[in-house]
Amino acid sequence: MNTRVIVCVACLFSLAVPGFAQQPTPQPAAKKHSIGLDVKNVASGGRASTTDSRPLHSVGGTHVTQKTESAPLFSVDVRNYSQTADNVTVEWYVFAKSGFGRTAPFLHDSGKITLPVEAGKTTTTTFEPKPMQIETTRTTTYTSRSSDSVGYTSHSERGSKICGWAVRVVADDQIVAVKASDLSYEKAAKNPPAKASTPGTRRP
Repeated sequence: MNTRVIVCVACLFSLAVPGFAQQPTPQPAAKKHSIGLDVKNVASGGRASTTDSRPLHSVGGTHVTQKTESAPLFSVDVRNYSQTADNVTVEWYVFAKSGFGRTAPFLHDSGKITLPVEAGKTTTTTFEPKPMQIETTRTTTYTSRSSDSVGYTSHSERGSKICGWAVRVVADDQIVAVKASDLSYEKAAKNPPAKASTPGTRRP
């Protein structure tokens, strides 16, 4: 009889005290990543240029329109400071502004690439956003004042220009490194991948 009472009390004690109840299966700790990142603009672009120049017969002078396509080339160095090999995804975003006034930036192009990075070594990759076209028009007209000829030149531009970029390294759904052209793009790129697949700007 006494034995049964002791067993029952022991059972109740194990249920009442949290430390002695059955523990859940421990989950493996998340892998720690030690990644460095460096980004360089190694080429400014300027692939092709076409020029249309014609005289202005009615008033005299010239009208020149030049179209240029440019696509900068970026070099990305990913450094693994850990003593174990790692696999990471490099995500890049390039932003532009339409026209040449105070317009809001938009996402011009983006992409990603998965890289293996050996322990204690650096892996280098490059990315080149799609080209942008800029149309520049210069018009020069002449007026005669007595024996003098005076020239007036007007200048206009159309198209888009790159205004910023952001690069981030993601491993195991964690952002482990960020580099950007300025602080605003860097802060936007630090948003979790699931919540912000592109740093917060709008498309045109």
